Parts: sequence; C-alpha cells; structure tokens
Amino acid sequence: LQKFMMYRSEVKDQVVSINGTTLDGQSCLFFPGAEELKWDNKGSELVYIKPGENAGQSIFGQIQSGKNVLIVADTSHQKAIARFRNFRMQRMAGSGSVVVVLYPGIVDQYNVQVSAKLTGTEFANVVGIIRGKTKPDERVVFSAHYDHLGIGKPTNQDSIYNGANDDASGTTAVIALAGYFKKMKQPERTLVFATFTAEESGGYGAQYFSQQMDPASVMAMFN
Repeated sequence: LQKFMMYRSEVKDQVVSINGTTLDGQSCLFFPGAEELKWDNKGSELVYIKPGENAGQSIFGQIQSGKNVLIVADTSHQKAIARFRNFRMQRMAGSGSVVVVLYPGIVDQYNVQVSAKLTGTEFANVVGIIRGKTKPDERVVFSAHYDHLGIGKPTNQDSIYNGANDDASGTTAVIALAGYFKKMKQPERTLVFATFTAEESGGYGAQYFSQQMDPASVMAMFN
C-alpha cells in the first residue's frame, strides 16, 4: 500500500480586497492548502482569466500546480465560477492555495486574509512488483485507477457509481496480468502493477506514484 494524505478544507473567515475595495463572498472562491493565508501584495502569483478563456480548465490547472495563486477572473465568467461554489476538492499534503476573484480589470494591490480548517484523510495506491532478473532497475509498468465518483443522484434507486469501465475493467486487467506473469519465468526487467486512488478527484494517486521512482527507469507504461 502506497499511502499518502489528502486534505479537505473548510473556510471559516475571509477578507479579500482588490485595489482597496473589499469584495463580497459571491465574488470569491477559496481552495486553501493551509489553515492561514495572509497575502498582502505578495505570497502568491497573479493569474488572469480573460473573457472567452476556459475558466474551469484554468482553475483546475492552477489548483494542481501546487503553487499559491490569486486568480483574477473577468466578470464575464460569473456563471462558470458559480458552478464551483459547492465544489469541495481534496488536496495533497503540501499543496499550495488558490483564491479566485471576479474582477473586471488589472490588479495593482491586493490583500487576502483567510482562516480555514483542514481535515485529513489517508489514501493509498495498491502496487505490486516482480523483480527483474538481469535488469532490475529497468521497469515496465501496468496501471489503472480503482476509484470512481462514489455516490451521486439515484437512477432507478441506484445511487452508486460502479465504474465498470472507468475503471474496474482496467483494474481487473492489471490483476490478471500480475497473475499471468507470476506464473511465468522471472522477467528480465522489473514489472510493476499499480492501481491508483483519487483519479477522479484530480489524478492524485497517479501523481504520488510518479514521484516515488525515477522516470528514466521506466522503459514503458501500459495504462
């Protein structure tokens, strides 16, 4: 089991001012990676989302960057930002913080004060290996993710997202391949069989896995 922690944040108090004007709560979104944020014209990068750009893609990208970022979204993105209002993303330990504000112009001065509660949950990838005979430091990886979306709106009284092809079939393939190669003679290279957690919430299991070995040692990966 390749264990790591994920954190869910709950904002308690917040004050955000742009160019001397205090913004209301409906103009801000918070994805804190720490219990206290105190940005006063420093402490974060500034990123702009202009009219016509993909706001959702930009926000997700910055959340996954691991940096402290203040995203300034043009007010034309108000509806897109509203869809994130009830979104509760879990973050890996050590992730940066992202604050999104709706503002129609250039930011010359900003002040962000946020207090949040972080609740941790342990996650785990499931990984097995068959060590190589002559080239043990060279690896071939077989992988899939074993999580899905969990529980949602019921359809015909069934509220569970079973994930048959996303990705129970892939997980089954990884297990079947592991069983097959276990019965064969020892391979020349090391074989790695990995099933990832937290894929649907942002690919976090795969990210953690990728940090545990030198990419140059991976000769091939079948996902």
